Amino acid sequence: MISDELARQHPNLRADGGKKTSGKDPVYNCVAWAAKRDKYWWWQPGAGTGLHWPAGVRQDPNYGYECFVELFESRGYERCNDFNYQFEIGYEKIVIYSFPDGEFSHVAKQLSSGKWTSKLGPDEDIRHNTPHGLEDKSYGSVKQLLRKQCNPPWIITRWLLRLLGLAEIGDNIFP
Repeated sequence: MISDELARQHPNLRADGGKKTSGKDPVYNCVAWAAKRDKYWWWQPGAGTGLHWPAGVRQDPNYGYECFVELFESRGYERCNDFNYQFEIGYEKIVIYSFPDGEFSHVAKQLSSGKWTSKLGPDEDIRHNTPHGLEDKSYGSVKQLLRKQCNPPWIITRWLLRLLGLAEIGDNIFP
């Protein structure tokens, strides 16, 4: 369950099955979490103590969502023209949120169960049923869906976890 404070900040989250999965941690952010469950760096364009941004990826000082799309493209993701949020056994999916002016606000990643995981800035990690649970004035709306093909051993692992009804347990073990 999520706190009342979190429910006020994200009014759609409780109805979307939002569940707290970790305590607050100001060291890492949603980008680090979605990119590789990195709990040691705050991934953000720019330079500074504790900040990380991959070499070769454009840095936008205005935090335009496009530089974050490019970040995930550099990690093997491709843009999806459709907004099919349904789980696909052979793909990892992420969604990038932005405000109407195009400023990046958040990224969430789909888990093996088909649910989504998010790191809420310096606050907690959460799990939610759909990307829509975080569409609000704090994060804007989903601007881009991207997906990356899984390698064959990971496809088999995901398939087995789902077949055995253990996909949610796998969410806690595997990205």
